[in-house]
Amino acid sequence: MADQNEPKLSALGMAKRSTSIFVELTPEDVRRYRPAWSGPEAARFLQIHKTEIAHMVLESGLAALAKLIAEHESEARYEN
Repeated sequence: MADQNEPKLSALGMAKRSTSIFVELTPEDVRRYRPAWSGPEAARFLQIHKTEIAHMVLESGLAALAKLIAEHESEARYEN
């Protein structure tokens, strides 16, 4: 039985301090979009499409990174 005084941790609170970002998609994530699918169906979908999903996530992440760097540099110019 868990101690009632223990703080509840979020996923971010449990993350190690790191300079890397890792993304994990689970069958539960798939089922948010297809609630009628069973866990095994959702897992199979991830297995079939894992390479495509990885490429899309990486592409989106790199686009976000470029956007945030540009915003950061723009803000830094106004601060100086």
